[in-house]
Parts: sequence; structure tokens; C-alpha cells
Amino acid sequence: MLTLDLVKWIPFIMLPMAFWQLGNRQIFESIVTEIEFKGDILMSSHYMSSAFTHMDPTFMTYNSGPMWVLIFIVLFKIICYCTGWGEDDDEDEGDQLVEGLSDYYDALKDTDRSMLVGHETELAYKYGVKTFSDERF
Repeated sequence: MLTLDLVKWIPFIMLPMAFWQLGNRQIFESIVTEIEFKGDILMSSHYMSSAFTHMDPTFMTYNSGPMWVLIFIVLFKIICYCTGWGEDDDEDEGDQLVEGLSDYYDALKDTDRSMLVGHETELAYKYGVKTFSDERF
């Protein structure tokens, strides 16, 4: 459940990085700043201002897509949050059962249930450990 909760945030992390990577002019052009002295730092000419100039909606370029998708996702999430659209009021958050399915123990066949009880009893007798709580067992 934690993994599924974290996965929904991946576009918010991935799209700005894709925008930044695709905004690097050295990938698509042969613009290189020369180094005159050994101590000079190689400048990439890759700045946020230059990356945002290529985000014009009338002239879509290579790095426009990730940022516009991110903007639409954020706007959609804000609209859903403000209007409450997309939320199910009938769903109980505390209930982990899916579609009214019964508990695991109740859904087992009789032979599987007796095998589970025997396994639990053997673990308790031989090793003094238990895999179920007393009320669950």
C-alpha cells in the first residue's frame, strides 16, 4: 500500500527533471564554451531562463512536453482537491477488504484450515513461537 501511495508522485518528480535534461542546449546543438586557461570552469550555458524560453505553447519544442504535462497534472490535482471531484464517499478507508471479500481464514477450505491450525500448533509446541495472535487464532 505504501508503494502504491508513493508511485502516484513519480510524475511530479520525473517531469521537471526531464524538462531540465531536454533543456540542455549542448545535447541538441554544438555550442561549447571554450576553456582558455587550465583553471577555467567549463560553462554549459544551461540555465533555467534559457530552458523556459523554449516552453512557448505556440512553438512547442523538445522540452515543452514534460513541463506542460506537469502543469496540467498539477492543475488537475488542484481542481480535484478544491471541488472534491473523484473522491468516493462510500469507501471506508479503514476497511482493507476488497469488494466485500471475507477474511483469509474464513475463505480457506476445511483441509487448508486444519493444516493451518496444525502448523500453528506445531510451531507453538516445538519452538514456542506463534504466527497468529491469540484472538486471531
